[in-house]
Amino acid sequence: MIRTGPAHRLGAVTAAAILVLALGVSLVGDGSAAADSPGRRIAYTCSAPDLAAQAVVTEVAAVVPASGSVGVPVQSTLTVTATLPETVLPALGGAKSVVGSAVLGLTAAGAGVTGALTPPELAIAATEVPDKGELKVVATGKAPALTPSKPGEVTLAATDLTLTVGSSTDDATAAPLILKCAKDSGQTGELAKFPVTGRTGTTVPGTSTTSPTTGSTIPSTGVTVPGDGQVGPFARRIRYKVDGKSRIKKLDSELTIGPGEMLTEVIIKLPVGEIKGDLTLPPSQGYFVLFKFVPNNAVVEFEPVGQVEGVIERGQVKATSKMYLRLKNVKVGGQPLDVGPNCRTVEPAVINLISATPPPPFLPTRPTPMTATYTIPPYANCGVTEPLDSLLTGLISGPGNTLNLNLTFVGYE
Repeated sequence: MIRTGPAHRLGAVTAAAILVLALGVSLVGDGSAAADSPGRRIAYTCSAPDLAAQAVVTEVAAVVPASGSVGVPVQSTLTVTATLPETVLPALGGAKSVVGSAVLGLTAAGAGVTGALTPPELAIAATEVPDKGELKVVATGKAPALTPSKPGEVTLAATDLTLTVGSSTDDATAAPLILKCAKDSGQTGELAKFPVTGRTGTTVPGTSTTSPTTGSTIPSTGVTVPGDGQVGPFARRIRYKVDGKSRIKKLDSELTIGPGEMLTEVIIKLPVGEIKGDLTLPPSQGYFVLFKFVPNNAVVEFEPVGQVEGVIERGQVKATSKMYLRLKNVKVGGQPLDVGPNCRTVEPAVINLISATPPPPFLPTRPTPMTATYTIPPYANCGVTEPLDSLLTGLISGPGNTLNLNLTFVGYE
């Protein structure tokens, strides 16, 4: 089912949540060690159409640098844990799992950066909805970068909050719930402080107090989308182990794949996430039986064409890999069949991989099975003493072949 409007927006939020929670975020600045501030309890009163005012308790934690320097951009990370009362559950329309976002108002005071900041949109990862009781959601992301213009102390404080939650799958009957939350009186909302040193009007060589001119800003979110060749704020290079099996339909046999590896770059580009990477697979030894009694062996080499490219949307990965399939060391009935050094498919096989439908959603650090059904193109340039193209094409090539791959997280690059 295709969903539009607010539900479509949640696809981007899901992708952001995956990356923010699993990949982590970094500080922009002069390299000063980060300081974890204790979470601040902030009480809100939240309202939504057709829903009575709700008391929502949050804990907001900020990670700020231990210190900053005049003229050097500083960025902090935020985690908002919101506890929604049981009375909110009926408004979710029976959703079993929700994703969403939290837009947190922020102010900064001191060191020449006094005023309201662009409210950051923090991502809420897929969260199971209880049958009864409170629903606790956790939103994580970055605060907008700020550049101190003079020495002093910067104080970061929270103001109003907007929570958007909706089904992470298509199992709910209600539109996403949008809660507008006002901070209860008598609270400062102070989150963290850090000192700034240096001289007014100075900048650190090699830094700039202006935003890069490449990339683009998503309206009302403050999130900058990477331009070509850039690694954006929600980007990380990840190495995976890749293994699995492919069933060749005509031969009615399985080919063991890997273990190989894929070095990927995962990037958030609203409204969907992006994944691309270099897939490297070792040669595979294939064994099959012709005419139900003639044993055969062959080595299959995989020659990738370009990168594996795909998207992450609503917690699901869809990616395309293109590769030539080369045959070597072919033996029929134990006797070598000289196919030559250039025996491969006339064009790359196009393999459209897809992960399981959520829940659970794709997380980069979670083992991810992916499947595909693909066509093996005809073979060419096979045979040294006699032409073998037609024979191998007739025996191997055709549609209906299946591939089952497992992506296992190895580490960050």
